[in-house]
Amino acid sequence: MRLATVAFFLGVLLSQNLPTLPTFSVVWFIIPLLILSFYTPRLRFICWFTLGVCWVVFRAQLFFAQALPLVLEGQEVLAEGYIIDLPNRKGNGWQFDFAPTRLITKDKQVISNVGHIRLSWYKSSAELRTGQQWLFTIKLQRARGFSNPFTSDYSQTLYQQGIQATGSIRPKGKQQLLKEASRWQINVLREYFAKQIQVMTEHHPFSGILIALSVGEQQWISPEQWNVFRQTGIAHLVAISGLHIGLLAGLSFWLSRQCLGFMIYWYGFVCHRYGFVCSGKILHLPTMLPAAMVSLFVAFSYSLLAGFSIPTQRSLVMISVFAIALLGLRQLSTGSAFSLALLAVLIYDPTAVLSNGFWLSFGAVACILLAIQGRHVPTHKILRIIHQYGYVQLAVTLGLIPVTLYFFGYFSLSSLLANTIAIPIFSFFLVPLNLFAMLLSDIFPTLSYLLFQLCLYVLGHVWLLMEYLASLSWSSVHTSVPPFWTVLTALIGVMILLLPKGFSARWIGGIWLLPLFFMPIQRPMQGETWITILDVGQGLAVFIQTATHTVLYDTGMQSYTGFNTGKIVVVPFLIAQDIKNLDTLIVSHGDSDHSGGLNEVLKQITVKQLISTDKIVKKYPQAQRCQAGQQWIYDDVHFQILHPAQGFYSQENNMSCVLKISTPQQSILLTSDIEKLAENNLLRTNAEALKADILLAPHHGSKTSSTPSFVEKVNPQYVVFSTGYRNTYKFPHTEVLIRYQTHGVMMLNTATDGAIQFRLNQTGELLPLKNKEEQKRYWHY
Repeated sequence: MRLATVAFFLGVLLSQNLPTLPTFSVVWFIIPLLILSFYTPRLRFICWFTLGVCWVVFRAQLFFAQALPLVLEGQEVLAEGYIIDLPNRKGNGWQFDFAPTRLITKDKQVISNVGHIRLSWYKSSAELRTGQQWLFTIKLQRARGFSNPFTSDYSQTLYQQGIQATGSIRPKGKQQLLKEASRWQINVLREYFAKQIQVMTEHHPFSGILIALSVGEQQWISPEQWNVFRQTGIAHLVAISGLHIGLLAGLSFWLSRQCLGFMIYWYGFVCHRYGFVCSGKILHLPTMLPAAMVSLFVAFSYSLLAGFSIPTQRSLVMISVFAIALLGLRQLSTGSAFSLALLAVLIYDPTAVLSNGFWLSFGAVACILLAIQGRHVPTHKILRIIHQYGYVQLAVTLGLIPVTLYFFGYFSLSSLLANTIAIPIFSFFLVPLNLFAMLLSDIFPTLSYLLFQLCLYVLGHVWLLMEYLASLSWSSVHTSVPPFWTVLTALIGVMILLLPKGFSARWIGGIWLLPLFFMPIQRPMQGETWITILDVGQGLAVFIQTATHTVLYDTGMQSYTGFNTGKIVVVPFLIAQDIKNLDTLIVSHGDSDHSGGLNEVLKQITVKQLISTDKIVKKYPQAQRCQAGQQWIYDDVHFQILHPAQGFYSQENNMSCVLKISTPQQSILLTSDIEKLAENNLLRTNAEALKADILLAPHHGSKTSSTPSFVEKVNPQYVVFSTGYRNTYKFPHTEVLIRYQTHGVMMLNTATDGAIQFRLNQTGELLPLKNKEEQKRYWHY
């Protein structure tokens, strides 16, 4: 069974990393394999592997059968349906998942087979509740995300969550509540309990943590609290984890068994005391069977409250396996239960392997199983418990270092101490007491209030310690995201280190860990530069790296809703490469699509030199004015400001800072938002310096820029447009595209190609690396 699970898992994992899925005709290969596997056991691994592939293909086809028709992208449609999850308040608006029962187009065509969509409703004072039926006028696009190296893939997250499209509710369209929610839907109950906790705790700063522990909803946890959780490595404690489910199920198993045993004892005592005839069946009733059923019911109920997340799925399946084994009076090893849980989760949701929670959850359990196998433990009961608990904590901390480094680029050094203290308090005290208080909130509100206050009191004292640990300089270690092969070698090293004491060469495992921490970071050579035009939507951010220096040109955009690509793209991109300092930050001008992420960058990255135009210089005293003639050399790479010249004044776009970067063999011209006036000025004052191999299209390819004479003078081999997908300005303009095409220029666009990287090296070759090609997956549009 274990080998079959491994084969099925590998089939699913491989399929989820393919750029395109095989057609369903692969099913025809499984039929002869199934027949042959009965006679040839060696083929069973291949058979189960193929089954895993087929299962992914089948589920993916079911998903894409409900895709948003391409013709509806960008069109206003009427959508009737239900809010299916807890609405998330975003500033003065909402974000929520919506299950449309039908879409009605402008020409009255009805479409009823579109899957779940994620909607944003800006500047709304409506009170949304899960389960409500609404009629909205919306504008949709297929589920997409920015495509950049070292950053999270939002389209992957949407796919894993079953979201087909994203969109917004039109302010001038229909917004009609058709039907209120039924109170007995599970998500309605989750929302109700969340509000009850807020009321009972009087909106205490820690109420969001108690809500997360009760119903698995984390939107009320503040960013500052999340930072403490991450720094101390205890974030898993607020994601109703398998640990909570397992311990609660174990506690209910023990309590129900004790209660049942107590009742049987008193039944026999009363019968004996008063001379009643006792039923032998009752006196010898096995207490394990009903206790197993009770624990399974408790685990299932808590999993539903948690929204049935991956950790709860895994824990529920494992508890179910053990409960069924007890009901069938069969012995089942922990390894077999782990295999069955893994197989069941993959069958239930093959996209689970795409989530970080899957790897952290199953990885933690695997470390625990390795840690408890074949160990010599003290004979004294108390010492044995302390020894096993401490060793398990050490094993989980060590085992998850490679995984957390790969997913998050850091690991917590204080996590061992923090988890040792926090896990028993959260699992044995806060979770049970919090749930008990929540269930009593309607029946005995006074008692519920007192219990919640006790939870807050205990949590407050624990939090003081966690904040102290998070504030220590050594609390967490941030590194660049390691290559995948180093993670694999590190995992092998962890397995060797966790072998029982009988293996004398366990120290070899430490050697396998070394590449994870000492793998040199790849950088350009002297006289070379790597230039990455990031995918930040309708905005601009360009990262320039030389042998020992780093430069950022523009910081991404911030929309009127507060959405900031500096925060979600630029800063994570830098941190994932362990870049904590920038030698130079150039903000080309003050428009929000170029300077929107400036505050976020300055907040988290040390900037030695800030260069910009007057609008930014007035706001940031440390900034110096961008002016033609400024130049410097980093590692034999020449940086030269060409515009604006002294005495040149115009509106903000034409005052943009124009930068040329040159190596001995190649060059790139970054023009930001300049238009015809600035282009003509450059042709008069700096015409000879304009020649470049790569051109960042002026003003995102607007009709008011890229004049014929300017394009002819630059004469680039490549032109890059930094635009948003289906942007409202319709950039790049058709006339501009034709102009570049006429000059034989190869055109690239971040909206369709994702982040684009050029490596200006000594060979003189220009081969753009397109992130959407490099990281293509079958769910990408």
